[in-house]
Amino acid sequence: AWRTVGFPMKNDVHLSQITDNIVITGTNTGNNLDSFNSFGSNCTLCKPSAWYWDEATGSWADYQSGSTANKVAQGSGLMLFFRGIGSNGVGNPTASATPGNIDFKGELFTGSVTKNLSYTSSAGSLKGYNLISNPYPCNISFSSLNAQNIANKYLIYEPVAKMYNSYDYSGSSLALTGSTLFQSSSFSEAETIEMGSSFFVIATGSSASITFEEFNKVLTSPKISAFKSSTDIPCNQLKTKIAYADTNNKLMDRFLLEWDMENKGASQDIDFMDLNKLYAGYLGIGSVSPSGQWLGIDRRPDLVDSAFFIPLKTKTLDTNYYTLNFQTCPNNANYAITLIDKEKNTSTNIENESEYAFSTKGKQTVNSENRFAIKLEKRNTGYSKIATNKRLNVYPSPLTDNHLNCTISGNSLIKDLNILTIDGRILFSKTNVNSTFANIEIPESISNGIYLIQISTNTNEKISNKFEILRN
Repeated sequence: AWRTVGFPMKNDVHLSQITDNIVITGTNTGNNLDSFNSFGSNCTLCKPSAWYWDEATGSWADYQSGSTANKVAQGSGLMLFFRGIGSNGVGNPTASATPGNIDFKGELFTGSVTKNLSYTSSAGSLKGYNLISNPYPCNISFSSLNAQNIANKYLIYEPVAKMYNSYDYSGSSLALTGSTLFQSSSFSEAETIEMGSSFFVIATGSSASITFEEFNKVLTSPKISAFKSSTDIPCNQLKTKIAYADTNNKLMDRFLLEWDMENKGASQDIDFMDLNKLYAGYLGIGSVSPSGQWLGIDRRPDLVDSAFFIPLKTKTLDTNYYTLNFQTCPNNANYAITLIDKEKNTSTNIENESEYAFSTKGKQTVNSENRFAIKLEKRNTGYSKIATNKRLNVYPSPLTDNHLNCTISGNSLIKDLNILTIDGRILFSKTNVNSTFANIEIPESISNGIYLIQISTNTNEKISNKFEILRN
């Protein structure tokens, strides 16, 4: 199985330190074992088994077996395929891994160290993702680390479920996705990164760094399950899991959707509140942002009176039977949540612990990604953000020509504004308004219908209201 590992050493660790215990295969033609190993057997069919993360390209890169750079830098992470001890499983994909240990020599790291992080603006949706490791021979607290220009979240690969798990404390509540590697509790309690593990952090700009210090060490052990019980889930959250219908197959993936988050700065499209999906190559589920990015954590602004739709992207491995399991707060009286199955042309009401079974047999292709969507709308219970929305006056509505006006009350100024579809696609933007009033020329290309106008203010508020276009 794959493992994301790190070495708690003062200096860099050469891969030859561990090849006396396990086989590492590379890419040299005809002899993949090559300079990595002393076991002496060739494996022309083997794939590379030691990889590092290249932030500049936003992708994995394998260590070349003939390279002199086969070392893991101090504080960096390694993705390693563990077949077992010795040459067990080399060239035999059906072999079971034998348990065992790897050992390495050197001086254990103590003291403080700063890890400078890369940020390549042209690297696409995964720009700023850096794979680093816990530098100490003990567990550490993530929230106590001294970080500059990084997101308040991290991800780690969990080998049993074969999925990327995430810890996120930038929102209104912890966003944890079932892992044996995390401790979940309240904001004030330390979450734990285990000794010997590597994890992803996300640089949000240049000059990003993270400093490890002795006081970051903790005695806390990670809990067995990081998912909070469903009674703790806020009513503006939906947690979704994809799994095989055959419960003997433990592969799965999870996704978190959270809305009514304008007060935290969430927007309809991807921003600092969201987290890109890191796909492990097995099962996968997440939302698709208006700009087309696959998200593992998706936070949206406040719901208004009309429903909006969030497309889901799923990945499956084969023609088989699967389930989607949903968690939200029990007896959710505030929101109506519906799963849209576009292949079956059905709508299914989602409550806490709802389960939806589906198949990739028949006309459904194995990797069809756009089959499902989530529909969200407020129930008519009196729960509403109308008081907030009344601060933003939008007129005339319905709009019969192209001239839309909006004003904001209070002491704020309109800084920027967006016109969006109900499902969050941005159709028009206007920046640097810097006034309590804005006149907007609505393009003719925007057809009749219900739309949202969302403004950002000079006091960092995001306020939305709806309007209708009804041209002749």
